[in-house]
Amino acid sequence: MIKMAENLPIKVGAKVEIVGKGLTGVISYIGTTMFARNSGKWIGVTLDGALGKNDGEVQGKRYFTCDPSCGVFVRQGQIQVLQAATPPVAKKTVGESMLPTSLKRVSQREPRSSSPSRQSRLQTPSSLAQPRAGSRLSFAPKQEQLPETPKPAQISKPAPEPVPVREPSPPPPTTPAPFSSSNFVPGISMMEIDSLKASVKEWKEKYETIRIKRQEDRGKLKEYEKIRIQFQQLTDVKTRMSDQIQDQAKQIREIKKELQETVEDKARYVDEMSDVHETVEMATLDKEMAEEKVESMQREIEALTDKVEELQTDLEIMKAEIEESGTDGAASTYQVKQMEEQNNKLKEALVRMRDLSTAEKAEYHNLEKQMEKKNKELKEITQKKDKLAAALEVAESTVDELKEQVDIAQGAEEMVETLTEKNLEQEEKIADMLEQIHDLELINEMNEELQENARDLELELREESDMMRSKVREIERKLLASSDVVGDYQDTIQKFRKLVQELQDANHELRSSQSEQEERSDAESQSSQPPSFNYQIKMVETKAAARSIDHELRKLDVSQATNHAKLLLMYMPDMFNRRAGDNDCVQVLLLVERISCKAHIIAELITEKFELNSTPSDVGGTLGEQLTFASSAVLHLTQLQILLDKYNEALGICSVELFQKVGTLYHEMAPHERILDHLADLLRKDTLDESTNMEPLFKAIQFFQHLFNVHMKSEAFDCTTLLQQHLTQTQASISAVSINTNRIKSLLQVGQETSDVAILLKDLGTSCDDIRQFCKKIRHRMPQSSSSINVSTRLDFDDSVKSRLSESLTNISQVYELTKKWVMECGKLNRINDTSPIATPAMQGALDKAALTVYEDQPVYEAARLSLGNVMATMNAMVTAMQEGEYDSTNPPAKVVPPVEKRAEVVKSDMMDSNGLVKQIEDKDILIADLRKAVRVKTEDMSEAKIRIGILERKLEKAGKEGNDKASLIQLKLDSLTEDMKKKEKEYDETLDALQNDIDTLEREKTELKARLASQAKKSVFSDLGMKPIGLGAASPGTSSGVASILAAASTGSPAPAAVHDSPMLTQQIHALQIALRAKNSECSRLMGRKI
Repeated sequence: MIKMAENLPIKVGAKVEIVGKGLTGVISYIGTTMFARNSGKWIGVTLDGALGKNDGEVQGKRYFTCDPSCGVFVRQGQIQVLQAATPPVAKKTVGESMLPTSLKRVSQREPRSSSPSRQSRLQTPSSLAQPRAGSRLSFAPKQEQLPETPKPAQISKPAPEPVPVREPSPPPPTTPAPFSSSNFVPGISMMEIDSLKASVKEWKEKYETIRIKRQEDRGKLKEYEKIRIQFQQLTDVKTRMSDQIQDQAKQIREIKKELQETVEDKARYVDEMSDVHETVEMATLDKEMAEEKVESMQREIEALTDKVEELQTDLEIMKAEIEESGTDGAASTYQVKQMEEQNNKLKEALVRMRDLSTAEKAEYHNLEKQMEKKNKELKEITQKKDKLAAALEVAESTVDELKEQVDIAQGAEEMVETLTEKNLEQEEKIADMLEQIHDLELINEMNEELQENARDLELELREESDMMRSKVREIERKLLASSDVVGDYQDTIQKFRKLVQELQDANHELRSSQSEQEERSDAESQSSQPPSFNYQIKMVETKAAARSIDHELRKLDVSQATNHAKLLLMYMPDMFNRRAGDNDCVQVLLLVERISCKAHIIAELITEKFELNSTPSDVGGTLGEQLTFASSAVLHLTQLQILLDKYNEALGICSVELFQKVGTLYHEMAPHERILDHLADLLRKDTLDESTNMEPLFKAIQFFQHLFNVHMKSEAFDCTTLLQQHLTQTQASISAVSINTNRIKSLLQVGQETSDVAILLKDLGTSCDDIRQFCKKIRHRMPQSSSSINVSTRLDFDDSVKSRLSESLTNISQVYELTKKWVMECGKLNRINDTSPIATPAMQGALDKAALTVYEDQPVYEAARLSLGNVMATMNAMVTAMQEGEYDSTNPPAKVVPPVEKRAEVVKSDMMDSNGLVKQIEDKDILIADLRKAVRVKTEDMSEAKIRIGILERKLEKAGKEGNDKASLIQLKLDSLTEDMKKKEKEYDETLDALQNDIDTLEREKTELKARLASQAKKSVFSDLGMKPIGLGAASPGTSSGVASILAAASTGSPAPAAVHDSPMLTQQIHALQIALRAKNSECSRLMGRKI
């Protein structure tokens, strides 16, 4: 641990020394940087020589100006002030404003214009670390002195800051030093030290009280944040509710308008429908009256047709009489005219009747069309009415919901008012808390520094305790080994004692002839010495007996456990013990954990055997090969251990299906355990060396890695465990790279320190050291359950961080492969040239050969540096993020039931279900017997029902046949009727055509009769004048008088009745024809009515 300088403050212009590198320079910059924004404050130093890394400019941003390669950025803990800079105007610091009265009395003894060394004595007690052996007393100044809150009289003249800095970050931990009078700086007495100790105690007490208050204030702040968020949510809800209420009000108004319009439309529709009903009623009345008129007109037509027929018959009779008797029997012109007028009237009446009937039919059709239109409109309006009624119901429900929401909003307004009052109260409390926070932030710096010191001290003590534990374990192993040796010695001693006893007995027999005194002296000498010897042997015997008893008891426990497992397996079903069954799944769990533990134990034993933790001075020759082999073996065993730990974790959170699927691979995994057993045997026999074949171990790693990528790569692993595994593998890889690098350095010739190869090796070594430091920092900041510091219990980061960590491992493995193959190529050159050092061209050629398979066509120097640079960048980002707490997660991990427990529960439930299934089967058998009886009864009923159904089906078939026959007969009758109807229609049409033809012939005959009557009139006139026709005799007086009367009637124009006598036969025929004609007309009207 690097300690701070004594008494001298760190300011711009101060002369400093970079501890550990022997470089001196002047501080040119203090503050945060762009290349490490969140890592706190950096110090830019202008070195006295060109041994730096820049000229004050990093990544395009200039922080200070110096000569090229003379600038460097370091942390505050890496420098020691040699000579203070010229101080600016003295200003009261935060530490002085918060010092207790004891420190203020000490500070008042010094003059105001005291030297920086005097001012540095009166700093905050955070720089006073707890004492530790082997270090000096250090009063390091704080990184940054914040100005005290100015008084009203000092506001107008603020003291200028020498260097602008941002928020202070805690300084790196300093090495605590013990207090001793020999290490005191001149000018500080024991009273001042005691007062400082008392002030430290007072500050600790104040810190504890303020920390408790700070925790309470944090709780209050959280409550305030919750209330503020609730208030914002309520205001948002209120605004949304008001907007929704406005929208709903608009919708309600629109719906009301639509409802009013629909009501008006409905009223109009009702009026229209009433009018339509009236019109329909009127139309029906008109239709009825028109039908009555049509019937009356039809009757009149029939009467007129009868008259026409009578007239036609009369006309025919007259034609016949005229043909028979000449003009004497002809009708007079008056009768002809009368008949013509009657005919005309009948024609006009007939035409009018046709027009009326066609007009009424057209009106009837129009009324029917209007009725159809009105009915369609009525249906549409009723549909609209239903839709509007549904919309009205929905609108009423929305109005009710909005009323409820308005009531809720009113309650929310009351809540908002109460919350605003609480908010105002909380703001007042927050104002007070902010003042307290301002004070607490100043104290928090000291707290962080004290915590950092305590954490570092705790970690150092832990490392020491770990070292002591490892030593204790070594001693215990040696003790066990010595106890084994002592047991062997004890056995030999017992054998020797038996032999000695036998020899003594023989000697006693030989000396039996000697005197009793000699025998007594010999017996006394023999009895005086053995007790102490026998006592020591007895102790060893008791220990060996106890150890053998413990060993036998352990054997008995193991045998009992194995027998117990075998007996339990006997009770398990065959499905459990079959291949790829549940037994293999359990064996996979045990196998993975067993192989992981064996890999860890073998890696530790190899590390202890080859002393990889210590750095040997000579790494050449056989020792170097052994170290390379040991580091490679430890690296691969660590990879196998980490991979199997991931297996174990995945098998604890995966699904039951995946667990069973992995269980099927047990017989493929089990042979790989023999590799570790073989390595353990070699370690036990002390024959593990660089000639051991490690290829099976590589194949095992590839096998398990392939299975992991196929089955378990998608599982969610714990981030804390993942980071620990990453650090373990990184440290193992870095250790192997360092050993290979040291071996290559040992092969360099003298004078090659400035070559590219030497610089590359130096950069590799420096990067490895930096990566180790980063790993230590990350381990220090990782969550630890036993730590007294209040830290988060777990880490949580996203997939991008995991990908960066995997890329980091890839980069480290590339560098390891490069150094490994480089060492191999150098070994080949050594064997060929038979010389220890290797020339630079040969070394460069070996490097190029090694880089061909690792980096291919990339430049080896840039690629190797880039790989380690990426690793360092990833580590630096992790350290920075963990310092800021980006990955801290206070959420407890989700409880996941392991799949083996789920599977065990399923098997148990199946076994429990099997016990209940026996009773259920018995009950089911009884039910089945009852059901069989019921089925028999049902089958009998079904057979009877089938017989009945057959009888009914036969009856139904007969009825169907009879119905079909009747239907066919009715259809035949209907067809015959339709044919008769068609024939009658044709006859009716033919009769109508014949009547029309008769009317036409009557018209023609009428014209002919008119012509004949005119000619007859002329003849009659000539006869009256005395010009008788040739074929006529003398007219009688009656005829002359008749002609005279006809002429008189023709001259006067008055009609004169004509005496026409019909024969009775003709009258009977005419009467019969009239009756037949009427019957035909009635039949035609009936058929037409049926058609309509």
